[in-house]
Amino acid sequence: MHTKGSITGRHLAIAVLVMVVVNVQLTWWIIFTIGQARERLELERALLDQRARAWAEVSATVPSDRVRLVPEGLEIVPAAQGYVARPEVALGGSRSGWVIRPTEAAWEAILADYRRHIVMMTSEGAFFAVLLVVFMGLLWRTLRREIALERQHHNFLSAITHELKSPIAAIRIALETVVRGRADEAMSRKFIGNALADTDRLDGLVQKVLHATRYGSGSAGLRPSRGHLGAVVERAVTAFKPRADAVGATVDAEIDHDVVADFDDEAMTIVVSNLLENALKYGGEPAAIEVALRAEEDRVMIDVRDNGNGIPEEAIPFIFDRFYRAGDEMTRTSQGTGLGLYLVQRIMKAHHGTVAVASTGVDGSTLRVVLPGVGLGEDGE
Repeated sequence: MHTKGSITGRHLAIAVLVMVVVNVQLTWWIIFTIGQARERLELERALLDQRARAWAEVSATVPSDRVRLVPEGLEIVPAAQGYVARPEVALGGSRSGWVIRPTEAAWEAILADYRRHIVMMTSEGAFFAVLLVVFMGLLWRTLRREIALERQHHNFLSAITHELKSPIAAIRIALETVVRGRADEAMSRKFIGNALADTDRLDGLVQKVLHATRYGSGSAGLRPSRGHLGAVVERAVTAFKPRADAVGATVDAEIDHDVVADFDDEAMTIVVSNLLENALKYGGEPAAIEVALRAEEDRVMIDVRDNGNGIPEEAIPFIFDRFYRAGDEMTRTSQGTGLGLYLVQRIMKAHHGTVAVASTGVDGSTLRVVLPGVGLGEDGE
């Protein structure tokens, strides 16, 4: 993918470079802060040691009765035997055998302050490190999503181009044949009939794109009302049967006509029609489609089952994504734009319902639509 405006390798390289620079800066800051804290610790300890030495020098040159009080943070104690962690300065004269050194409290206070700085710096560093990791994760997830969307968009453009070119070319050939008198009356009627069928195919494609625009943004395009959902399903199945008969497919429906619910009539017709088209497209040879509408408690379920080879496990999470079609547009033989199941998912979400793969396997797949807020035996007016 090197399309202008899309996520490219250059964008990814820049993002990685930014992450590396930020990580280097964070690491440098941690090392620099630790070094500063260590220097401060050594400086404060050296200052205590210097004060002790200065006091010892002064006390050695003046009479003991005129020596100043021991400065704060220092103490005079008998010389210890063995190793002592704190620095000691030996005293002379009348204080021979005594030493002056930092008090344990002052010495530990400096160490405690150093540790506090280290803990604070480590906490801040860890916090920024976690933020960096989270940001990198979100960035990577966004990049993957954008790359996947770009791939799907490319597939969609390839599919829409094919879907447009094929019927346009067929219509042109049919009309040219008739206009130039290359066919008799019977063949002319056949060519014109084929052209009309291709026109219907183009109209269906345009309608699908318009529906994606209308319902892709959520419930804004819905006009829900209380009605019999069975009538909608039956109408969609009846309208679909001639198309199924034309390719030798069968459609069996089991519909509960007492089910009423709040729904947009046109939108739910699109849902059922798209599920039927999907079942016909991916069904067996010939396709055998089963439709069932039933109510359970306060919800209704519409199941559309085909007799195809099932949905690949790795494709299940993506079949309701916009533009998604399994395989490659250049080698795929089935018609479509990758908008049918996406429209189903968006319309059901706008109805506060769901659509999912209820079952799949070598003997076929079942897609299930679930709509809440259902009643039985109510007046649909």
